Amino acid sequence: MGEDLLLANWNEIELFRADDYATNNNGSTGLNGGLNLGWNITNNINTTIMYRYYHNKLGADGYGDILIYRLAYTF
Repeated sequence: MGEDLLLANWNEIELFRADDYATNNNGSTGLNGGLNLGWNITNNINTTIMYRYYHNKLGADGYGDILIYRLAYTF
């Protein structure tokens, strides 16, 4: 059956941004990252649920997040 699980976490933290960059990106600090849980249901079918988050990134002021679900078939 090939059943496997994967748990992964990653973060990017920005500190001491340059003044011009900080002005356009809502502050001198920023954070983004995610938490992923993947499951290989069979050798050909897998699924992943991802939680992504950010704070003061890509021009967005404040906190934001999203939950993404993926189902895939490998040929």
